[in-house]
Amino acid sequence: MFKYSIYIIISLTTLFSDEITLSGDSPSFIVDTKYPYVEWQYPSDGDIVDGNAEIMLLWEATDSSLTNESVSIFLSTSLGGSYESIYSDIANTGSIGFTLPDISTSFARFKIIVTDYYAYQSESAGGDFTISGEGGDNEIVGQEINI
Repeated sequence: MFKYSIYIIISLTTLFSDEITLSGDSPSFIVDTKYPYVEWQYPSDGDIVDGNAEIMLLWEATDSSLTNESVSIFLSTSLGGSYESIYSDIANTGSIGFTLPDISTSFARFKIIVTDYYAYQSESAGGDFTISGEGGDNEIVGQEINI
């Protein structure tokens, strides 16, 4: 009975110890604990752009371990709507051309997700901007009602 009690005490001491003993050499490795920095820049908050126009999408993203396929960009064209992927796994160049849909909406917004080599992700979304197109309304615009 006494040996059993000592064994439990030794096991609990080992489990709750702050001490770690390493022996031998290990190959070198890198520890990454930082998320990428990303900020959506254009178009955003209050910008007005023509539908069916080719524009330059702008963002800033930095991290010491970004890859050549670290950026994905999404577009939503309705209030509270879901995002659709427009670019996936592209290089972090800070800009890319995109042709806007020919719609009319005041609730368009872009979102960017940046993933580093170690799978840390950060995202940024721009504010609502207006697409002034002729392809039909994609929103309910305030209407005047005469009674």
